[in-house]
Amino acid sequence: MHVPVAFNKLIARLQPTNVGVIKAKAHAQSIKARLQNSFKLKNHIFMGSTARQTAIKGYSDVDLLAVLPRDALKWGNGWISSDTFIRNVRNDLDNRFHATEVRRDKQAVVINFGGGAEPVDVVPAVFHEFKTAHKVPVFLIPNGDGGWLETVPAAHNNYIKAAMERSGGKLARTIQILKHWRNCRTP
Repeated sequence: MHVPVAFNKLIARLQPTNVGVIKAKAHAQSIKARLQNSFKLKNHIFMGSTARQTAIKGYSDVDLLAVLPRDALKWGNGWISSDTFIRNVRNDLDNRFHATEVRRDKQAVVINFGGGAEPVDVVPAVFHEFKTAHKVPVFLIPNGDGGWLETVPAAHNNYIKAAMERSGGKLARTIQILKHWRNCRTP
């Protein structure tokens, strides 16, 4: 077998299945519905490998930035800590998905649908400001230590999209092969 043929077969094997994509969308919908009901979800943004088409079957999760209203942070005249913020979201999602493992993972709430085979990482966020140069929204997310971290998913996604276009579509497949190689190796 020629090397290009072997790589094409490998890349085809790494692609998420249609069933997996449908399940991921259904999970995301149920999470969004719960957060809308509990916190009045303002917006949601798919991030990470699923959004960039670099996910690989059996290893990649779905990353969802859940933009909640600033009222979710208020406590008296101040704000709650990011640890309390993420704990509130985790507890709420755990109450909804009580038959599924729901845990915190630094900046996200991980919901292990399908016994862990279909994980969704929910990153709770609040709008912070617009970057004046490009008018892209900046969000605050928990930093994992009680504080806050700025994130600008639109800028990151635009950067990756431009790199993908410059590569003629090869960058996404290269990333998938590197992820596969990483997952095949013993740490």
